[in-house]
Amino acid sequence: MLLLLLMLLSGAGFLQGSLELFPIEAQQRQVRLGYGVAFIGFAVLELLVVMWLWRERRER
Repeated sequence: MLLLLLMLLSGAGFLQGSLELFPIEAQQRQVRLGYGVAFIGFAVLELLVVMWLWRERRER
């Protein structure tokens, strides 16, 4: 659940962009790159946890 929350927050940050009042384009690109990488990382972790839980349930 925590990973899902972190994934949603990074997705929202990706859409929102920089929190500067008047960000320049370079700042926007850096922020979106960072949030995009974080989103993908959290999504992969979430997928790994779901797969692990599915295997555990199937083995029982």
